[in-house]
Amino acid sequence: MSLQDQLSADVDMPDPFGCPEQWAGFLQEVLETTATAYLMLKHESTARSDWKEDTFTLQIVKYMKQFIRTGKTSLCAQVQQYVYTSEMMVGDESPEKAVKLDIKVWHRNWYNEDEIYFTWECKLIVDKAREDKHRRLVPEYITNGIVRFLDANRKYAQAVNDAGILGYVLYGEVAQIVEAINQEMLAIPQRPESSMKDIRAMQALQAARKLSSSDQLKLCNPGPVSNFVFYESRHCRHFCNQVIRLYHFFLTFDFAA
Repeated sequence: MSLQDQLSADVDMPDPFGCPEQWAGFLQEVLETTATAYLMLKHESTARSDWKEDTFTLQIVKYMKQFIRTGKTSLCAQVQQYVYTSEMMVGDESPEKAVKLDIKVWHRNWYNEDEIYFTWECKLIVDKAREDKHRRLVPEYITNGIVRFLDANRKYAQAVNDAGILGYVLYGEVAQIVEAINQEMLAIPQRPESSMKDIRAMQALQAARKLSSSDQLKLCNPGPVSNFVFYESRHCRHFCNQVIRLYHFFLTFDFAA
């Protein structure tokens, strides 16, 4: 096949936005593959409560790829993927400013995976902090999790209307974690700016203030995926006036001693 024929073939590859059913099918594959990977990891009973966030993420992607290799899905998954803007591509902006996706998932037959993909942001989470170092986890789930998808400067999932957050539960009950996050979403915008310790925290606070009172986590009504119950929330992205739906997977483990 000539280069011209190859390029023509690439152009003819399916565009998920041209067919809503295709995107819905892809989304279901992502959720099922992620849930399956989590259950595989949990079954191995190797997870430890002292793991770093990135260690959990590496393990989840490991099992996602293992499941993908069975041929039961047409997905591709990668960890720690940078998002480069068009300005970076032509040298008008430094590539060092690129944001990094914790987990990027795309369909292997789509030509535009640089724009059309599903991303998981990953966070450690607890219900009520038992240690001082964990007090930041619930607020950061919002300011460094949810808010990332609302920030025009970060380009997270900019071209799509669905994304997700994986919460690695160190301890606590999922229902109480959801309640703590909901309460924190209402509390953060009321906090004085003087309490912020740095510029990044200030920016996160300003972005969090754009969360409306309707931005509440809601139990997903359609039912569990692979016997796994998840949550979802919807938020207005003020830079484009579009709504993004976020899927929230809270992953609990029987930690090894």
